Amino acid sequence: MPSTCMSNRMNAVRTHVLTVCLALLALTQPASAAPLTLDALLARSEAPHGVVFEIVDRDPEALNVALPWVKQAAH
Repeated sequence: MPSTCMSNRMNAVRTHVLTVCLALLALTQPASAAPLTLDALLARSEAPHGVVFEIVDRDPEALNVALPWVKQAAH
């Protein structure tokens, strides 16, 4: 796969993962609490409950592209 296609695929996967994370974060926050940004969520010393990284793609290589980003974001 050419690098521009791989880059576009990774951007699409990243966008989907961020959308899912932010949606789950919104559902886990009390209504009176200010919503956190993804950066603030990832900066916490403890992982919050209920956060899931989901990768959905028909391309079997999508996981290989997204997994390094997910591993980095999860730590």
